[in-house]
Amino acid sequence: PSCSINDMSEDLMILLDKMRKIIDQPIIINSAYRTKEYENKKGRNGSSSHCKGNAVDIRCNTDSYKFLIVQTALSLGFGRIGVGSNFVHLDLDTDKTQKVMWTY
Repeated sequence: PSCSINDMSEDLMILLDKMRKIIDQPIIINSAYRTKEYENKKGRNGSSSHCKGNAVDIRCNTDSYKFLIVQTALSLGFGRIGVGSNFVHLDLDTDKTQKVMWTY
């Protein structure tokens, strides 16, 4: 679903802009804000950090770019990181467990 800048956490957007400047490469977002209705249609319960505007999935087409994103995210203080086959999930959801990393 489409979203606007107003749907996203300002803190998250600031950190993503810092990340872009540090890595000096484009950051392509596969997924950002999602409505609870969209999540429900996909068979999910709607509790995703994406529904709060606190999460993004960044496209990563190579393992080296994936490593760069994770390394930079850690240096910026991201405490919730998910690693998929072709994306990295980053979120700032303080309602969820911090200092965790998972795979999809």
